[in-house]
Amino acid sequence: MVHWLNELNFLFDTEGLLFAVFDITLIDNRHIEATVRGERYDPARHSIKTTVKSATYHQLEVLRSDDMWKARVIFDL
Repeated sequence: MVHWLNELNFLFDTEGLLFAVFDITLIDNRHIEATVRGERYDPARHSIKTTVKSATYHQLEVLRSDDMWKARVIFDL
């Protein structure tokens, strides 16, 4: 989860991509497979006050509850 989130953050930092739609096709205790969609960052349309440096492992929780996955992730700003 942390590695995946940091890859998405890297794509924002290097290519200016913002993601809004996440179609997760596979998730288990060690893997995430997903198709993500979004658009390029446009300062005229997107207000960003603070950027994310990275997702962290600090107090990371990923839990399965019935047929849903829930996560708590803390980000460094």
